[in-house]
Parts: sequence; structure tokens; C-alpha cells
Amino acid sequence: MPSDVRGSLGDMLQYIARPSRDTGKNMPLKRMQYQLDTMLHGGKGSVNKTPAQFSEDIANELIKKDYDSILFPPRNFKGEGETVLALNPEALNITGEIPVNELDDFIRAYLNFNK
Repeated sequence: MPSDVRGSLGDMLQYIARPSRDTGKNMPLKRMQYQLDTMLHGGKGSVNKTPAQFSEDIANELIKKDYDSILFPPRNFKGEGETVLALNPEALNITGEIPVNELDDFIRAYLNFNK
């Protein structure tokens, strides 16, 4: 993770983790704090830095800092690749969905195309 991104996420975590911000009932803040902590330090009992959930609040804060996506490294699962998370899915240019029954053929054609 680039140092400027780490610093930005660390600043966000310090800001929302202040005891004065927690009234004991603010679940979005607690969720944001957990997700930021996971991205910076890995999940509890794990070294994986990909959060299981990603809140719109964090996405909005990162969009304000001119990020459009986040790239997470592969977790320690066999065959798993990197994870790209679009912060604003509406900005993606999706031309169409592939029906499940055509997915296998699409993947095979794509793999053969790139050889």
C-alpha cells in the first residue's frame, strides 16, 4: 500500500476512533473503524487486509480524496487473485451481463483470445 494511502486511511481511522465521537450507539462509526483497521493491519487473527464488508461511508471519504477504486492483494487462498473494489459502481461502463449458462464459453473464449 502506498505510504500516502496508508497515511490517509490512518488519518481517517484516528479521526473516527476518537472516544468523543462514539456515543455507544453509532454503528456506522464502529463499522468504519473496523473496516479501516482491517485494511491497515489485517483482520482479527488474520493477515488478510480485504474487509468482508465495505461501507458507503468509507467509499465516500475516499472519493473525496480523488480515489475511484482500491486494489487489495490476494488473500492466502489457493488460486485467488487480487480484488478490485470500485468506489462508485455507477461510474463503471458495463455493456451487458453474461447469462450464467454462457459464462463458461465466455471465459474459454477470453482465455484463448489472450494467448
